Amino acid sequence: MTRSRFVAWTVLSVLLTASQAAAQVNIEHLRADEDRRGFYGSFRLDLYVRTGNVELVQLGTLGQLNYVGESVTTFLIGGTDLGWKKGARFIDAVLLHLRQVYRRGSRVRPEAVAQVNYDMTRLLEFRSITGGGLRTLIYRSAPVWLWWGSTYLFEHERLDLEPGTVHPSQTSVHRWSNYLTLNANFSEQSTLQWTIYVQPRFDDFEDLRILTEARLGAELSESVLLVLTLHMHYDSRPPDDTRSLDTAIRSGVAIEF
Repeated sequence: MTRSRFVAWTVLSVLLTASQAAAQVNIEHLRADEDRRGFYGSFRLDLYVRTGNVELVQLGTLGQLNYVGESVTTFLIGGTDLGWKKGARFIDAVLLHLRQVYRRGSRVRPEAVAQVNYDMTRLLEFRSITGGGLRTLIYRSAPVWLWWGSTYLFEHERLDLEPGTVHPSQTSVHRWSNYLTLNANFSEQSTLQWTIYVQPRFDDFEDLRILTEARLGAELSESVLLVLTLHMHYDSRPPDDTRSLDTAIRSGVAIEF
């Protein structure tokens, strides 16, 4: 199973829990395949319905449009997550992410990023980030790729907080985003993608956000893939009445078509 096929399958995977549009977002598994030229895209629709003792409906969408030129790769990602339990909405999240990557040789990738999103499960009414940095290939020995990235981000957030809360309802800060991402093809049938982001504030390193995800794909047949995802998000200064640590384990089946 090639790395590009794993990326395509992961985009289409059925993930029935947790939001794709959290305050911090892992886009490494959604990067465009640089070996495929021109325009191409994908779209995913997830629906989970449960009735009886528990009435639960979850709906998620994720679309992506890529353009790969001779020296520039551009990709746009859009996603939504909605959920209702006994008629009351408990998930409400939207993401729009744009990234442009400039290929300079085989190892260095300058890149620029812009993103807007909100996630009411974390009281986030609106978040925008803009910035740029470098992505560098620090190790490659087939079947393993290890990338390191360092990016400046300007971040603006608006939170839905009650009057008198300790956490400010609006913040505009400068963050230093660093990440490591590992892609490994264990065999033709199994692939691992692991990423960790560490994002402190430039003026206050104790204000820290960490996101890590590990995705294991196992090929069941020529066009069917089983995906298991482990997710952890940490915010050293979360909004009032929300926890610092979120974890999730997700599993799903992806179908290539």
